[in-house]
Amino acid sequence: KEINTIFINDDGSLIFNDKPIAFDNLSSLVAKIKDKSELMVAADKELSAYRLNQVLLILAKQDIKKIFIMTSKND
Repeated sequence: KEINTIFINDDGSLIFNDKPIAFDNLSSLVAKIKDKSELMVAADKELSAYRLNQVLLILAKQDIKKIFIMTSKND
């Protein structure tokens, strides 16, 4: 099963399922997802917690059942 994925670059730009998207379009794009049971958020290790929190707040309003956050260890 494919899980919809949002990647957040270190500059805060977003990629949704391998396609760049504008931050302002995230809410409407997620609202159109048919299967809202799971969503993966992958963030660059240099990303600020503030930007990650902005994305998570948008997702929290969209009735996503499970949100997985993928991180990497510090070197």
